[in-house]
Amino acid sequence: LLFQDADRQIAVRRGRVLDCWTPALRSPRVPYLQLYVHLVWATWDRQPLLVGDVEAHAHEIIGRTCRELRCVPLAIGGIDNHVHVLLGLAATVTIAELAQKLKGTSSRLLGQAMPGNRGFRWQGGYGAFTLRKTDLPILEAYVLRQKEHHAASDVHADWERSSDDTAPRAREGGRPNE
Repeated sequence: LLFQDADRQIAVRRGRVLDCWTPALRSPRVPYLQLYVHLVWATWDRQPLLVGDVEAHAHEIIGRTCRELRCVPLAIGGIDNHVHVLLGLAATVTIAELAQKLKGTSSRLLGQAMPGNRGFRWQGGYGAFTLRKTDLPILEAYVLRQKEHHAASDVHADWERSSDDTAPRAREGGRPNE
């Protein structure tokens, strides 16, 4: 089954993403890439700012910015104090540039939209993880079900890491300490 919109095409079989690409990038002069990245970063001081309309607006801005950078957003999720983005990476952007643009653009636009123009800030760091195409369904489910995972204290500590000191500590078996 092939899904198509103005920016991308996604091949799916039995609920699994087989391939995704931007049609304009498929040409003999442009490399074919299968580079998938999971990004995670937190609000400043882990403040619970991503609630209600603010969360939805943040996800919308992040998705739009990904597409503007020719990356393919596959899943965006999180909880009130951090965000996860699963995407297909474009050949024209580095991970550092991508993180800077996603965080900078969303911070600026969210700050302008906050009641009383209070401003909005992300923390300075971020986590970035590459993955295989075969791992996409697992990571996509994890990103989209962040609230459930955190409510059940069933988080994958490495996938929550946005700097050296902000990830939940994992106990034996990969689950965080209570």
